[in-house]
Amino acid sequence: MTVQNKLWYGIFMVGASLMMAHPSLLSATPVNRVEVFKGVAKNERGEIAYIEEHRVVYEQGRHRRNQTRYLDASGKEFAVLTSKFGHHPYVPEYDFEDRRFGRKDGARVQEGFVSTYGQPSQQASRRESLVTLTSDMITGQGLHFFFQDHLATLAEPDGTVKKVKFLIPLEGKDYVFRIRRVEESGVASGTATFRIEIDNWVLRMFAPYLEVRYDVASKRLMSYKGVSNLLDANRQAQNVVITYQYGDNAS
Repeated sequence: MTVQNKLWYGIFMVGASLMMAHPSLLSATPVNRVEVFKGVAKNERGEIAYIEEHRVVYEQGRHRRNQTRYLDASGKEFAVLTSKFGHHPYVPEYDFEDRRFGRKDGARVQEGFVSTYGQPSQQASRRESLVTLTSDMITGQGLHFFFQDHLATLAEPDGTVKKVKFLIPLEGKDYVFRIRRVEESGVASGTATFRIEIDNWVLRMFAPYLEVRYDVASKRLMSYKGVSNLLDANRQAQNVVITYQYGDNAS
């Protein structure tokens, strides 16, 4: 596996990018509810690479459980990601499985630690690690919720760079990433685009970056551009553009 793929193989779990009600919106939103939406991922040839179907459960106004189903272009499910938030707002306990290749990875939160496991393929051996849990740690779907909780600050046009420690369970390691707002032409007003890239300047010369676009008012993730957390049918890394559809537009 290349350096680039190692750094990004488990990052952002884009298929798990789920909308969470921001505290300022809770007065108009039921504190216990279920929301569903979907994302359509297209590859560099403009073909549908896969479809994501998301289901998020809120309890007492906060995200608690998420499930993402990954479907191929014909609608056949091939992968599932489930997450539970209880111990840490941005470090969920989760399990991911891609049944095409037997890839599995996940995390469990213990007192002061995160135990992780990863198996890149059915033929590979399972790797387990124990990582110290820190207050600034993020993994999996937690990155999306971190964005929503800090969107107002991140969206300020002052060049603010936010650094986060991202844990990749498949590797059993954490890396420092930086988040900064970038200007993007031809997008809807009221949205903000952010670039996510590794903080180490040497590795940044070789590693890919991600770009995500949020609606500032609703705090919804609108699009994602970059390397996918899913390999293509030939087990190669693939770049995708994902557009997210909510409510009546998610059919």
